[in-house]
Amino acid sequence: SLALENSNSNIKIIKQRPDLYQVVPNIIYGIESGVGVPEKQTPAEKQHVKEVLANKLNELEELGLTEDEIIEELTSLAHQNGFLLSNIFQDDSCPGKSILQVIKENFTNDDKQITAYGNKGPELRQRPNTKDYQRLQQRQIRKQASLIDAGYHPWEPQENVAEFVKNLDKKSVKKTWGLLYCGGSKPLENTLREISAEFR
Repeated sequence: SLALENSNSNIKIIKQRPDLYQVVPNIIYGIESGVGVPEKQTPAEKQHVKEVLANKLNELEELGLTEDEIIEELTSLAHQNGFLLSNIFQDDSCPGKSILQVIKENFTNDDKQITAYGNKGPELRQRPNTKDYQRLQQRQIRKQASLIDAGYHPWEPQENVAEFVKNLDKKSVKKTWGLLYCGGSKPLENTLREISAEFR
């Protein structure tokens, strides 16, 4: 789904046959070098998504949406970026305060955000028509996906990876790695055997 493809998660949908000679050593490199471990990326990305949601909250209030509508929109946006709205602000929550209050007090700026409709002040309290609002949503989703899609990407070319993996200690490191394939493709099986032999 589009939400999963744009999500801030450890799942990547590759819509064509991946270059296994590239992907396999890149995964090993990402973990063993520390540049691609999931726990390293999560805190910064989580903070960024919080800021994205706070900016979105400002925009939705300017558009005149009700509190329930705002919650629905923020829940959807959080999901698209790989988080649950109920969990992402859990560390910032205070007893007796709604999630919108928490976001406003901790993550919004006093200066009004300029939305796609411009900084028109009170005039923005009038809700735009459905098509305008949908276009705004689509622009924001594309923008936020591009901002959050950061970090180490093992499906993309990386420099000096093959040499790094080949130089890893055979007993203490390489023996902890393995390839598991469930399927009946002989060419794919042969490719995986060749990769395994190359980096063994």
